[in-house]
Amino acid sequence: MKKIRLMAITTVVALALASNVQAKKSSYEETQVSNGGSISGNIMFKGNVPAPIMEDLSKGKNAEFCATHPDTQEGGIRPRQKVVVQDGKLKNA
Repeated sequence: MKKIRLMAITTVVALALASNVQAKKSSYEETQVSNGGSISGNIMFKGNVPAPIMEDLSKGKNAEFCATHPDTQEGGIRPRQKVVVQDGKLKNA
């Protein structure tokens, strides 16, 4: 009895998933845009800039290759900056 119930549930779920695949998807129509706009501006950063994470490159799988990174400092340490601020503006945003 449990096998029949499990097979019935499995069949219903499989049919439900298959019918979703068969559903017609709305097509996207590409058109030309005249007088299109653009967005520009600056993102200002207020507060203390977080200190960089000091990453020890000698502990990785490929320490010799990682040590060639241009930011690598003495001892195989590389500062990794998550937030970069220049002149009060968020850089690379």
